[in-house]
Amino acid sequence: MEKFDAWAVAAAVLASGDEFERELHYRTLAERVLATNMTTLGQKGATPAQTLGVILREHKDIFASYDRGYYYLENPERTGKHPVVARAIQALQNLQEEQLKAGELESLRREVQRLKERNALLERRLAEIAEICGNASKA
Repeated sequence: MEKFDAWAVAAAVLASGDEFERELHYRTLAERVLATNMTTLGQKGATPAQTLGVILREHKDIFASYDRGYYYLENPERTGKHPVVARAIQALQNLQEEQLKAGELESLRREVQRLKERNALLERRLAEIAEICGNASKA
């Protein structure tokens, strides 16, 4: 997987969010950036979140802030066309698709396991019923 600078992944996360996720507190944004594993968030602060806060402030052409610590894309359309950000957005979308497929696969595995357990239970009950019927016919 390609690694990106933290600012590019942060921009991709904001650009890919729904209408309620296009403005995030830097701590939440840092958690999401780290969760992608698409960057090695270097240390310019005491924590990854503080480091990302420093990085966001260094890229005022891309990020804007309101309130205390909440960031959004200054110009989402222009930012989405930036070559590095566009690649990061595509990589993030691919990652999300892979995670969705992995989640679906895991869900199917759990369903198969549940059906096997249910089948075993039904087989035990059928054996009990057959035994009861066998004993009843002998009497």
